[in-house]
Amino acid sequence: MKGRMLSILVFLLAMGIAAIAQAKEDDTLALYFPFDEGNGKTAKDLSAFGKNNGKLEGPKWVDGFFKKALEFDGSSYVAVMPATEEVSIGEETTWELWFKTNDTAQSANLATLHGTMILSLSGGKPRAQIWTNPGGALWNTLDSNVSIKSGQWHHVAATWTQKAAELLIYVDGDKKAALPAKGVKSFKAGRQLAIGGNDQDRYAGTGLFKGVIDDVRIYNRALTADEVKAGLTRLAVFPRGKLSTTWGTLKSQR
Repeated sequence: MKGRMLSILVFLLAMGIAAIAQAKEDDTLALYFPFDEGNGKTAKDLSAFGKNNGKLEGPKWVDGFFKKALEFDGSSYVAVMPATEEVSIGEETTWELWFKTNDTAQSANLATLHGTMILSLSGGKPRAQIWTNPGGALWNTLDSNVSIKSGQWHHVAATWTQKAAELLIYVDGDKKAALPAKGVKSFKAGRQLAIGGNDQDRYAGTGLFKGVIDDVRIYNRALTADEVKAGLTRLAVFPRGKLSTTWGTLKSQR
């Protein structure tokens, strides 16, 4: 028995060393809010660009999926103003975050750059929208049709590439739906990027979320299906030395 346990420990140690060796900074990560400050009125952007710190407008610091997170009460949000072009232009993108809520029927925005991209809940089901210009400006709306569970952490990600002309949505690491989305992604200069609601400068009081949000990321490339899933099961790419936790460990927190 002792020999078997020793073999298991050696195997796990080897896997951990291999994972650490594979970890690297990802310079395509255009915005990253780990929300690990735990206090204060600023959410720091820990991406390589570091240009998009967020101003807290009412959310509370709470325990998160990883370390700390922000709890929104339906009137609070995080504002990045103005959002810089790193988060919103190019030929491809990925938006992803963790969230949980007890209001599983709500329709609210999780993350918004109005006129560019939205992650939201529609009747409690994750939704992705991207604004493209195929000759006339157009919102492309993609529903996951996945019902979320009250008080449980969920991961949502959306990817888009101009070449493939397709918007994809993933829930908890699994691809749930796809939608043709032709054209060039739009970017509205001077618009607010909001976490936990709509653009509150232009649409005050709308799209506000009730629940907790953690680990918001925007990439200026489209993660593959394997990368989205692998981010839940292995040491993922983190900027500036932030450590991840494996899915096996995290399941116990959900």
